[in-house]
Amino acid sequence: MVTTGYRASTELPTPPRSPAAAGISRRRSTWWRWAGLALLAAWAGAWIAETYQVGGASWHFFTEGERILTDQTRVEPIDLYAVDPRLQIGPFTFVVSSVLALVRLPWESSRTAGALAAQLACVAVGVFIVYAVRALMTGTRGVPWSQWLATDRRRLLLAVAAFVPPWAYLADFSVHLDDVLALGLGVAALWAARVDRPVLSGVLVGLAAASKPWALPFVAFALLVPTWRRRALAAGVAGAVTAAAWLPFVIGSPGTTHAMQFKIVNTAMSGLRALGVLASATPPWDRPLQILLGFAVAAFLIHRGRWELALLGVMAVRLALDPGTNRYYTAGLAVGALIADGVGRRGLVPWWTLAVLGPLHLARLARELNPLHGYLLVALAVAVVGVGLLRPRGPAPRPATISWTHPPNQKVAACPSTKA
Repeated sequence: MVTTGYRASTELPTPPRSPAAAGISRRRSTWWRWAGLALLAAWAGAWIAETYQVGGASWHFFTEGERILTDQTRVEPIDLYAVDPRLQIGPFTFVVSSVLALVRLPWESSRTAGALAAQLACVAVGVFIVYAVRALMTGTRGVPWSQWLATDRRRLLLAVAAFVPPWAYLADFSVHLDDVLALGLGVAALWAARVDRPVLSGVLVGLAAASKPWALPFVAFALLVPTWRRRALAAGVAGAVTAAAWLPFVIGSPGTTHAMQFKIVNTAMSGLRALGVLASATPPWDRPLQILLGFAVAAFLIHRGRWELALLGVMAVRLALDPGTNRYYTAGLAVGALIADGVGRRGLVPWWTLAVLGPLHLARLARELNPLHGYLLVALAVAVVGVGLLRPRGPAPRPATISWTHPPNQKVAACPSTKA
């Protein structure tokens, strides 16, 4: 007997209460819910305000790329990546940043034009991710949000609170629009695959890869689509969109291929160092291995019925094999952990998001703990794969639809059992 793990409540029925007692209980529950949302809003606002004061640290990369694309007197736009290999930013991101740069405030210089608009846009993507996770949770259980157990709602609230600091650092302090777009589009692609929309999922994965190349393993989300024909359609669309974004630069400028081999320093805190790779910079095999292994891990987790861990698996593998240790990298782990805790866990404590917030994000404030960082990244990747290996599930119940504003059209049993 193999169970899916999507369990319905096993609580015993409670004796009927008087209308007055039921009304008091309902008002008390509503009060606590709004109080929790208010505290979460205050917490998020404090982090966003703090990072905004010193934010925009990486926005100059986007303005430099936009300058190269628009100033055709010195260099052709097609030579963007050959001229400045540091710009490891996808073409789609430059399209979005160019639009945001039009929102120029009086106190902004040409170097920081659009930075505030980008910060607000990145924060908005974070809100979208939280809402998307709630939609995935509601669709997986097959019941409207109002009928959820209080434990599930509180766990999501705690998970979002743990998600806020890493995301605020990425969205407000670093303003790495490319990573923000790749993660937001990746979550949307996961949702589209869950509701059997292969073309939409493929387009979203392609745009994610066109925003940041490390998002290519998201094509594994196509395995969530029911039939192999539709899976091939999703993967084909993703490949076509990715090729349409990148091939003009690869074909039109031979130097682009060399730019894609741009090396960064293999820091002492990296997962590569923890794995025994002592090269001073990025090994030539590292980037292809990140993509291939990330895809393999996501596909393995989906095959084992742990699709909610797929995005976390991609990000964990990427960071375990990455020579860089920029602090904003943990935002990708926080997104994956939010999905894992929201959709896959039971109980009150969101262990995945807390593991990202504490040991991997806030611990960076204590320099004495930096030597452990690489080992913790590797341990997280091993833990994600281990959960898929040791605690598989049967096929997840598929809702007829996962609406953003309404519950599914038909209820799905939260934990049907299937015979092995």
